[in-house]
Amino acid sequence: MYLTQSGQLYNEATAMAFGKVYCFGPTFAPSARRPAAPDGVLMVEPEMAYATLEDVKRVAEELIVFIVNRVLENRRPNSRS
Repeated sequence: MYLTQSGQLYNEATAMAFGKVYCFGPTFAPSARRPAAPDGVLMVEPEMAYATLEDVKRVAEELIVFIVNRVLENRRPNSRS
């Protein structure tokens, strides 16, 4: 079986130069019947150089809060309905 390289592989190297980096792209889960499921999901893969667990938890929380706020701002029901 051959495995592809993900953006995370390259981010591990670039994190040392930039501190915090991420890649955003599709991922495919293995299936019992097929080598890869065609309906992959999008995934964010962060890398942070010299980060503690607390740093990782803080960044993850900030990302989730940002996404939820952005969805609420852009998908708010139209008041004219």
